[in-house]
Amino acid sequence: MGADPLVIIADSYDGNGGSIDASGRIKNPNDAVPGSNGVDGAPARFKTVAHRTWPVSAGGNGTSGKNGESGSSGVDVTLLCCSGVHVNINTVGTPGAPGGDAGRGGDGGDGWYGAENRWQLVAHQATVATRK
Repeated sequence: MGADPLVIIADSYDGNGGSIDASGRIKNPNDAVPGSNGVDGAPARFKTVAHRTWPVSAGGNGTSGKNGESGSSGVDVTLLCCSGVHVNINTVGTPGAPGGDAGRGGDGGDGWYGAENRWQLVAHQATVATRK
């Protein structure tokens, strides 16, 4: 959203305690829109063999948050005069909005451990290896 530059031509200029507001609010009075949040990661996948379940993958990564909207820049001002006093010109841009939060990582799975479970896992791995 653009704005025409402000040009003031005078023999003398006295701000008289006031100011010229050519800030980014003139171009866009609304605040910049924050970025959206990232998507959460998928949970861990599980496998069940012989009535035992264990995780076979980690939880997935969450995605990055999106960028926030940029702020508006100030308006160009040209003051052309022979003399000037109490000149106060504001051409400050508006702040940009924050980016969105990243998505949470997916939940990991609780593993299991034990002699019986280890034997079942080894037996399962041998079975899978022979099928290939």
